[in-house]
Amino acid sequence: MMIKKINFFLYSLLLVISTGAIAENKHYLDENREVSFIIPFSQNHHYVHTDIVINATREQVWEVLTDFNSMPIWSSSLLGIEGDIENGAQVIVNFKIRGNVFQVPHTLIYYENLGFGWAEEIGNLPGITDNHRYIVGRSDGSKTLFIQSDEFKGINSERTTADIAEGVKQVYMTFNRELKQEVERRFSQ
Repeated sequence: MMIKKINFFLYSLLLVISTGAIAENKHYLDENREVSFIIPFSQNHHYVHTDIVINATREQVWEVLTDFNSMPIWSSSLLGIEGDIENGAQVIVNFKIRGNVFQVPHTLIYYENLGFGWAEEIGNLPGITDNHRYIVGRSDGSKTLFIQSDEFKGINSERTTADIAEGVKQVYMTFNRELKQEVERRFSQ
């Protein structure tokens, strides 16, 4: 339990750092903002951060992000989540990776109107844990910062956490752009 608390604290700290000094930085909701970076904590521990500003309210972004039935229409990577959408529920997450669809069981971490994700060992990469988050972040009422991040830790004989982090960074940015496009399409006035 202490490790999870420390990881959550570290994750929260990174989130605050990555979004900048909000009170002093008026550009954190610049409509052209797209950020992606990887932090190597150690040889076997890498954090991936991506974010994008969406021209919509937090509620509108959340509505599209959690409309799992229509997700396959606009997302090329995350195709939806099946199961009870609540914190601690066992769900199946449908991904499309390099043209192949995978159904991956996860224990959902879910906070209504804030974010969701999972933190578990990666099934096909034993020894590597994944701490993936989709977060509807700060908003000024008309623009919202959407954050997708992941933390990879551990050792696997086939892939390093650095390889995995580098491999998912562009996929996450593509998803973020697709989400932005769909939200703005649905709610343009």
